[in-house]
Amino acid sequence: MKFFIRLLLISNVCLANLVTQALGEEQSEINEKYSPFLYFDDDTSLLILAGEIDIRTSLNFKRFILEHGAPDVLLLNSPGGLVHLALDVALEIDQLGIETAIPEDFGCYSACAFMFLAGKNRYADGELGVHQISSENADLYDGQLTLADIIDVLNKFDTPPELFVPMLSTPPEEMYILSDAEISDFGFYGKRAQASKVKNVKPSLSDLEKEALLLVQAMNDAWSGKLDLEPLDVINMYDTEVLYYGNSWSRNQVEADKIAFDARWPVRDYNLVPTRSHVRCGLDNLCTVLGFVEWSAKNPKTGKSASGESQFELIMRHVGDRFYIIKESASVVKRN
Repeated sequence: MKFFIRLLLISNVCLANLVTQALGEEQSEINEKYSPFLYFDDDTSLLILAGEIDIRTSLNFKRFILEHGAPDVLLLNSPGGLVHLALDVALEIDQLGIETAIPEDFGCYSACAFMFLAGKNRYADGELGVHQISSENADLYDGQLTLADIIDVLNKFDTPPELFVPMLSTPPEEMYILSDAEISDFGFYGKRAQASKVKNVKPSLSDLEKEALLLVQAMNDAWSGKLDLEPLDVINMYDTEVLYYGNSWSRNQVEADKIAFDARWPVRDYNLVPTRSHVRCGLDNLCTVLGFVEWSAKNPKTGKSASGESQFELIMRHVGDRFYIIKESASVVKRN
């Protein structure tokens, strides 16, 4: 069955029509016991995700495997759903070496994309769509943790770093559909190892985006005392009013916080991780930088030390010939 499905996909035969026909004419052979997963009673090597990823999705995926064994191929047709449930299934897909496919006329969007990316071999004939995560309570801390989980898991699946740009910059109420060229360049039509081809097609940054990323690097270097500046000079990079870790603060309040942190941890080393940091600037000259910083801090007087990795978000406004930080947030994702 696996070879048959793969042959259909490679030959661009409309597998969606085949499955739709089966659903319409052979209802007795379709089993919905593990909804939203469907399967044929006479061939459990093929499993179909047909619907939203809800609170029972991960459980029913594992129940299917316990009863029938791991399928060879998982077909995907889903608008998305609960992020952590999708990540849980994705890790199972990766561990079991299951192939994933989006047949022609099918669509795999939002959290469904995590399952697709986990496939041992990945075939995208239908639509693959990504966007930012959304949350009903809009809690910044929870959102940062969720984003950290997403990036951590997707990095295990040889996900092209360039895919994170539309994934992190497309508003949750919109959907970024990958083009045929991107599907090909990202290696989403065959073995996961083929994703290395993306190294030759990195999207170029605009001059403003390059400048924004350089400023973030300089900010971390200055805060670490690596530049010919006083570390507290970083306060000059902030606007007069800043959304600072969920609070609307003046620049003076931000400065007081920096002074207190400097006194607590006078010896610091902050390093931006360029390969996991992304920037997008809009026509309004607002630039959003999302990424990771590896850090260490010490206080020789108290003998205390700490180190780890943080995920951050900076939004900067470009006015005249310089940037002003208007929003800053970060959360620790790993402590050493």
